[in-house]
Amino acid sequence: MREESGDGGDERCLEGRSARRCPVSADEIYQAVTDRMVQALERGVVPWRTPWSLAGRPRSMSTGNPYRGVNTWLLALASREHGWQSPWFGTYGQIQERGGQVRKGEKSTLVTFWKTLEKQERDPGTGEVTTRAVPMLRKFRVFNADQADGLPSRFHPELGEERPIAGPRAVLDAYVSQPGAPGLSHDVQGQAYYNPVADEIHLPPISGHRSPEHYYATAYHEAAHSTGHASRLNRTGITSQDATFGSHEYGKEELVAQMTASMLCAETGIGTDEIFQNSAAYIGGWLQTIKGEPRMVISAAAAAQKATDTITEPSRQALPEPEPATRPAPDHEIEAA
Repeated sequence: MREESGDGGDERCLEGRSARRCPVSADEIYQAVTDRMVQALERGVVPWRTPWSLAGRPRSMSTGNPYRGVNTWLLALASREHGWQSPWFGTYGQIQERGGQVRKGEKSTLVTFWKTLEKQERDPGTGEVTTRAVPMLRKFRVFNADQADGLPSRFHPELGEERPIAGPRAVLDAYVSQPGAPGLSHDVQGQAYYNPVADEIHLPPISGHRSPEHYYATAYHEAAHSTGHASRLNRTGITSQDATFGSHEYGKEELVAQMTASMLCAETGIGTDEIFQNSAAYIGGWLQTIKGEPRMVISAAAAAQKATDTITEPSRQALPEPEPATRPAPDHEIEAA
């Protein structure tokens, strides 16, 4: 099957050919991801506002595991634009292996992954040879199960089947109750903020928000900032004195917090369409931020994934252990995180 491609030789090279026939640099992949987000924002769609459908988080047919990092946003954005209901994605070959057939004319979606190469280096003085791991950003293409015929019914789950973690209050309470957690105070009105020096989250009470959903979205945003504390993930957007309003680090940290809050809302069953801003000024601000730094989206998404993991881990410990994947992810399908 020949995949349809867009205009322009460079785009066809990036999207329609194999890496062996048309090598793609890391910079081109960063730019392709940024362009994808910019296209959505220019149409008035905030990619991180609704991270996935009611069927659940985008999942790999190969591993059975949820996608992570920027792949969550790339696949959820494509699902939202095309109306796909299935959370399952696979390569053309993986779909065939499971009894399916991608329909003629369907277009694939870009996802990224990190491939680790071992590089040997010889010390010129001693002659000693050492090996170091070199991460390399790569890409491949996947299709949604709704783009194929003949797949087993498990790849078309009922809406709302997945609920991988606890509810919003349980997640927040478990995070701020663990040893060494940030403080949480309901002692302000009309604003919310995280104080990195005191390691404290300050929120208005629930009654000071438009709804409980707005309260938890705000709490998750500030909790996301708190994960950047030096005692946790040590993110420069929180720890650096250069992360002042309007700076690159400030913009990236805000994107991390926005993505984290959106992921946490989706995982705890809070709808985000009426919560997160979608104003022209809001969209224009993010367009300016990410256009100026092509690496920001992938980097911020990876940081948001780590922040989400940090916040949800205490509540996950109280839940039953999930069934292990049938096999580990092969080298070429490890998602960028």
